[in-house]
Amino acid sequence: MSDPLGATQMTVDGCPPGSFRKTRWAAIAVANRHRGALEIAASRRRPFCRREPWARQQRRRRGRRSNQGRQRARSSHQRYSYGLELFLKRRLTSRIGGFVSYTLSRSVRTFGNQQFVATFDRTHVANAALAYNLGRNWRAGTRVTFYTGLPKAADPTDPSSTRLPPFFRLDLRLEKRWQLSRKLWISFIAEWMNATLSKEAISTTCTLQGCQTQTIGPITIPSLGIEGGF
Repeated sequence: MSDPLGATQMTVDGCPPGSFRKTRWAAIAVANRHRGALEIAASRRRPFCRREPWARQQRRRRGRRSNQGRQRARSSHQRYSYGLELFLKRRLTSRIGGFVSYTLSRSVRTFGNQQFVATFDRTHVANAALAYNLGRNWRAGTRVTFYTGLPKAADPTDPSSTRLPPFFRLDLRLEKRWQLSRKLWISFIAEWMNATLSKEAISTTCTLQGCQTQTIGPITIPSLGIEGGF
């Protein structure tokens, strides 16, 4: 049916909204007197507009609305981090050497006009290691690890506390090396990770009696090993 008043807005391909252009092939049949059958002598294309099925229209509209919703959510929900990291390594004497590292960082999440500290944020992270040559190819070392606790939910019993307790760990190492040749060597190593048997706080559980910190550990790993090089 035609639209002489132009009430229906036409698209670029000449079809109204909700329909799409489709091509129909029309065949012209010619009688073959000798064989008594019909043969296709020529064909031509006849374009026409076909109405888009209702179910397809609904899927397309839902997809457009969901894409717009995801774009709005991404624009209102943002995450970013920033910080500073320092590393210093130096040999103090002919027998003593080590390194110190420190990281100051902040991870933030925003939703709309509100800003929150990320649940995995750790403001301070510090590491220090020290090695001492005991002589006769014996070496002893230690490493210290410290970082602040994760953010926690509001605690009515302690409203001033906003983070879990910090974590501290001390590792020990003892090494004996044998020089087999000018470049070839082998070492026996004894290590103890978390010799202080420290526990790490991971969350809080609140009840009517108050909030309690949930910890894991102590996780400690003593080990013996052999290293070599050439």
